[in-house]
Amino acid sequence: MVKHLLEYTQATESNLQYSLLLVLGLLLTEVVRSWSLALTWALNYRTGVRLRGAILTMAFKKILKLKNIKEKSLGELINICSNDGQRMFEAAAVGSLLAGGPVVAILGMIYNVIILGPTGFLGSAVFILFYPTMMFVSRLTAYFRRKCVAATDDRVQKMNEVLTYIKFIKMYAWVKAFSQSVQKIREEERRILEKAGYFQSITVGVAPIVVVIASVVTFSVHMTLGFDLTAAQAFTVVTVFNSMTFALKVTPFSVKSLSEASVAVDRFKVSDSLPLLCVRSCPWHNSLLPVL
Repeated sequence: MVKHLLEYTQATESNLQYSLLLVLGLLLTEVVRSWSLALTWALNYRTGVRLRGAILTMAFKKILKLKNIKEKSLGELINICSNDGQRMFEAAAVGSLLAGGPVVAILGMIYNVIILGPTGFLGSAVFILFYPTMMFVSRLTAYFRRKCVAATDDRVQKMNEVLTYIKFIKMYAWVKAFSQSVQKIREEERRILEKAGYFQSITVGVAPIVVVIASVVTFSVHMTLGFDLTAAQAFTVVTVFNSMTFALKVTPFSVKSLSEASVAVDRFKVSDSLPLLCVRSCPWHNSLLPVL
């Protein structure tokens, strides 16, 4: 629609019906795009809420039936219910948007080739080459996430110990020692989060620059090879690149949420392997008695 609209503005003859059809088509396209995006977010959030509720329900039922927690600490179980459940919600809400990135890139590449010819591959190649970078960042995100989860579990466990034995800590004047221990764990957790934030900010900052790089490379090579470039072609290609940018911008967040969700799934699997409290029915009563 953008290409036909620009070509019509350069034409010498005017046609009222054709111009109104172009404007109406552009309006309908934008309305469909907006409604489709809103529907996608609504479905993703509904799925995320259902997934989080189901997983937390499963975790609570499992914890209520535990015979012992083995090497697991109480703080780790609390962290699983509060933190990892939220990671699963984010994966369902944002992670699914990653699947649309390659589809949009392929469709944009095909349309650019139709408009510019073989040089249309160059701009799309810049977008496609950005995805391996996202895969590398996802591995780093998962690594930092595992370290951060371990530090968070230690901090929660230490705080539970302080709250449980607060009378003894006050009596023996161990407040300073425990506060230094908690502060040390918090500083380690903060350093890990800062490193993860640096990598995340780099990927978020690079995404808008990719459009400029792709446009410059495509138009420079196209003009260098002696091909003609009209305003309608140039603005249409830039519009396609901007459409591809949305899929590129959500890629860092999708990769981050999926990486964190993979760590959360592993923690749920470990907690699911804990021994349950066996129960048996009492022959002289309808209630169930626990067997320790």
